[in-house]
Amino acid sequence: MSKIYDKESINEGRKNAPATPEERLKLGKPVKRAYGGMMHTPSPGLSITFDVAENEKIITRGGAYIVFGSDRPSDLASGLGAQGATSATIDLVVGRCASARNGKGPRNGTVVQNNFAADAARIYISQLTNLDTNFGVQPGRLPQDSPRSGIGIKADRVNIIGREGVKIITGGMQGISGTGLKGELNSLGGKLESSPKIDLIAGNNVKQKKIVNTSFAVGEGSRWPFETIQYLQPVVKGDNLVKCFEDLSSILDDVNATIMNLSLAVIKALTAIAAAPVGPNGSPVLGAPLVNPLTSAITRAASPTYTARLGKSAWERNFLTARSSLRITSENVSTT
Repeated sequence: MSKIYDKESINEGRKNAPATPEERLKLGKPVKRAYGGMMHTPSPGLSITFDVAENEKIITRGGAYIVFGSDRPSDLASGLGAQGATSATIDLVVGRCASARNGKGPRNGTVVQNNFAADAARIYISQLTNLDTNFGVQPGRLPQDSPRSGIGIKADRVNIIGREGVKIITGGMQGISGTGLKGELNSLGGKLESSPKIDLIAGNNVKQKKIVNTSFAVGEGSRWPFETIQYLQPVVKGDNLVKCFEDLSSILDDVNATIMNLSLAVIKALTAIAAAPVGPNGSPVLGAPLVNPLTSAITRAASPTYTARLGKSAWERNFLTARSSLRITSENVSTT
């Protein structure tokens, strides 16, 4: 039954009511709480429905989901879970289809699937999955994508913070017992590579690109030659590069010595020619006492040239070839 108030009683109640929430709290009166998401109150949000698979258990609250199930990158027909493979998976996702409709998100009442492109942020942990394929990642120099256990992390930004350092490591454990005679194996019991690769790919691009090679001159009217290079390249090893430059510096010293000795020999020859007696036809007379010292000087000038050539060959073998012991580029870590 409704209770009827007249205008006078309403105005009287307003006049005697505490003016601020603090006054109402002191009098033990109720105070209206924040709502609509303010002060961590429930947000109205969107009313969407996630298409739950029969083998999935879900914990959800305010647009955040923890899904226990099998490998499922999109709809119910996707992933290894749809093929019946044993692929236990935990999918932590927030903001389903957040970037749909240019960031407006899905319409109210929409039934949504997993969407690794449009969902706002995700940590995907699976016993068996095709990680590169599901997240649309270029393979780079790593082995071809195949079913393996995997963890995928995706968001607008991802920070990895270590107050005392961060390590990115591939390969099996070292110095730990319990790995068996064959050492640590992958999740399918397969043998691990000795040094699995690391790719640092900016822009998800590993294609080749053409550049103009201006390192040598071309004839007049000719076009500059183009050179194709790999966008994803091995990183440089700092210590080896320093050693490489030190050895190159030594080779350049030999070259400079050659030029200096040759210059002195030329000066000596020109001086001798200038001081030589002049014959009847006006030409210098170069006898053996003059020619022999000049030949000796030029021979001394050429000697460092031979040393420099030997040093250059050794330098290339040590630092630039695929089997170089001090190769300046890494065989296992690449970057764009």
